Amino acid sequence: MSDKNEEMKYTMVEFWVRDGDREYHDSVILETSYVDKATDLQLVQDFFDPEAYEDNQREEEFWIHGSEALAYVSNKKAMTEATKKILNENGVY
Repeated sequence: MSDKNEEMKYTMVEFWVRDGDREYHDSVILETSYVDKATDLQLVQDFFDPEAYEDNQREEEFWIHGSEALAYVSNKKAMTEATKKILNENGVY
């Protein structure tokens, strides 16, 4: 799909969320330079809730929406600009 020499300018960040009995995944494509600097808490705060905070009992899980749901970063996948373009053309942002 892409040339292995292409720079990985973007990263798809995948989140896991548990909201009551419902569990789901969500994702966003961000610049790799930002993802490399941000903590998982910062990513959750940027994507879901600026007031998210760490759960005291579960490492790397964060309470969001006033303790209504839990979220964590489940995966990060670097990609080229060409891959990002293909994903964007198919409704993935």
